[in-house]
Amino acid sequence: MKGTIPKIVSDLDDERVHPKREFFRIKVEQVTAILRLLDISDVTEKARSGVAAEISQEDRDALERVKRRPILNFHELGLPEGSILTFAQDPRVKVEVVDARRVRLVELPDRDYPALVSDDEPRYLSPISRDLLGKEHNVPPTGYWQVEDGRSLLTIYDQKRGPRE
Repeated sequence: MKGTIPKIVSDLDDERVHPKREFFRIKVEQVTAILRLLDISDVTEKARSGVAAEISQEDRDALERVKRRPILNFHELGLPEGSILTFAQDPRVKVEVVDARRVRLVELPDRDYPALVSDDEPRYLSPISRDLLGKEHNVPPTGYWQVEDGRSLLTIYDQKRGPRE
């Protein structure tokens, strides 16, 4: 069997999608025949149980604790419609809570944040935070906003939901 796999791969050179990659344009029947020829069995479960056996109990416990936190809900945090949130990195930027999950921009120095348009459209806080920070992906917004009494949204969230593990 030694040397069989390189021979099969070289026989498929004309079917490569890209000369430097191991991707081929072949039929399912050809793949099945190759696997039968090589007598390869499915080792997925064996590999999975082997990996699981190597994970310490401490790591398993940590994986259990790291669960996705609940979605940001202003009402559950005690912030009714009309509550004003201020962007911690630029207090000139303010949003108003319009429902349990969305806000609208109420103050925005447009010239400083061209990615954001100030209109009355309700939006989620995460993409607003992303645009204010100049990121390419959404960010958890709670650490970037403060309520009117100066507490951060993250502090309020952690008091309600518990701190992140």
